[in-house]
Amino acid sequence: MDITVPEGTKALRSEHVSNLKYKKNIVIPEGIEKIDDKTFFEFNVETIIFPSTLKTIGYAAFRHCSSLKEIVLPEGVETIEECGFSECYNLEYVVLPPTLKKIGRYAFLTKYTGYELTPTGKKRIKDGDYVTFTLGKDFQRIILPASITGIGDSAFGYNNNKVQYYAPKNSVAAKYAKDNNLDLIERETSFGALIGAPIVGKTLCYAEKYEKKMQIPSDIEVIAEHAFYGCGDIEEIVFPESLVEIGPHAFSDCLILSKLTFPNNSKLRKIGAKAFEHFSGTLIDLPSSVKELAVNAFPKKCIVSIGGEMPLYSFSMAAISKKEREIQDKKKNLSDLSSKLIKADKKIQQHSASVPDKNQIEKLKKELSEAMQR
Repeated sequence: MDITVPEGTKALRSEHVSNLKYKKNIVIPEGIEKIDDKTFFEFNVETIIFPSTLKTIGYAAFRHCSSLKEIVLPEGVETIEECGFSECYNLEYVVLPPTLKKIGRYAFLTKYTGYELTPTGKKRIKDGDYVTFTLGKDFQRIILPASITGIGDSAFGYNNNKVQYYAPKNSVAAKYAKDNNLDLIERETSFGALIGAPIVGKTLCYAEKYEKKMQIPSDIEVIAEHAFYGCGDIEEIVFPESLVEIGPHAFSDCLILSKLTFPNNSKLRKIGAKAFEHFSGTLIDLPSSVKELAVNAFPKKCIVSIGGEMPLYSFSMAAISKKEREIQDKKKNLSDLSSKLIKADKKIQQHSASVPDKNQIEKLKKELSEAMQR
């Protein structure tokens, strides 16, 4: 369910969502930059769609949302404050963006009064103790981006051997994982992002292996930014029905990529900037489901259609920028003026009865001169 807030609202507060406490699916509107302290405290929500404008998750903003299953924070989020997602017992996967800088104390910590939750049941512990970050029975790994500059004490709990943590080599996140005896896999980085990181939830983060004909797994919904950057051997990609978004630069520098195959019932809605900037083909027919297509998603030479039609572009003007279109318009105006001047000169030379007035010719010459100067 979408949230309605007054125009210009930047911070989402508890009074904005008080009537949604038992809603399972919530969409936070664009324009919101911060989710304030305890906004969704003890809500029954299972899935939340965050806005692209979001920057901060406040103190205990989602604390004790025990039904919450997934957290996919968009690029742009910089801070998760203390206890931001603590006591969310049933999380199955978490995706943190490459812009994240700070994770506060106990941000993802599980606390359970009287018992520790384990995959095999409950174990009696000292009342009120903070315990293992369980993240749900199916949770396996979490990616910590290179952008992180600080992680608070016990942000992910204690002695958690169940979850694998992926972090860039020599990063703050990697040091934190080592200092806290977490199961760490270090990776090299490119563009501040991990190379060879796995699929997280329904997001394909970065490609570890690829072939000439690449089949994207059937349950993937998002292909992340730079996911296949520089995978130079890929010639064809077959996308699944489930795919909703292709991130910026996702297939940049794939120099021999020339064929994209989409299913008839594709759910693809968004393609980011320069996603296929080195695509070597000429004609691309995207699914009719596409609603957001970056103007520079494909090279300028490409003719792009959506569902067999071209509502955004026409023929060779497929990805031409606004500035280039203005240049084309100026050239056309110059051509028109030149044609008029040539015709007038011909009539003078032929001493036609319909010779135009000399003032008219001088006026045309002046217009042509001024147009060329622009």
